[in-house]
Amino acid sequence: MVLAILAVLAAYLLGNIPFSVFVAKIAGHDLYKTGSKNPGASNVARIAGWRWGSLAMALDILKGFFPTIIALLVADSYLNEESARMLAYLVGFAAMMGHVVPIGRKGGKGIATGAGVALALLPLPAILAITVWFITMKITKLPVVSSIVATAILPIWVGFNHYFQWEFFITAALLIFVIARHAPNIRRLIRREETGVTKNTRQ
Repeated sequence: MVLAILAVLAAYLLGNIPFSVFVAKIAGHDLYKTGSKNPGASNVARIAGWRWGSLAMALDILKGFFPTIIALLVADSYLNEESARMLAYLVGFAAMMGHVVPIGRKGGKGIATGAGVALALLPLPAILAITVWFITMKITKLPVVSSIVATAILPIWVGFNHYFQWEFFITAALLIFVIARHAPNIRRLIRREETGVTKNTRQ
């Protein structure tokens, strides 16, 4: 029990690390004052270009992936499969919340960190979702559309395959969470004011 609490706390603190903010600063930008003012990888791409955005995304994915996969592998040695997965989901959720609700600053939307969690727990649908994200981004240039479409793949995949029933509800809740986090973007999209991301975008 104590180890589980420590794992959740460590994952939350890891999620607090603002990799996107650091990458943007190295590229010469203040992520909180430019673009969408969101401290996430999409905004890094928006203001500094895709190379910097891809680096920020990779780091945010890793901070979701590593604590989750470690928790899953360690817990699998001591718990049954269902309990081990429950703990890993909890650790992954803590990492996401560290990114979304960090200590003392504005958080991001948690898409890349959530993708890392999904890679650890649901590797095949996560790879498919990430692929769809990139394809949708290439077509629409809109992170809000790409994120919602890609996240929707997870509950659909889990619902039609052999996973624990509660995993469907968790992935469905994740989709609702992603939509809620993108509510301002959705409103701007409806008003045709949402800014897209292109290879040449600079602000």
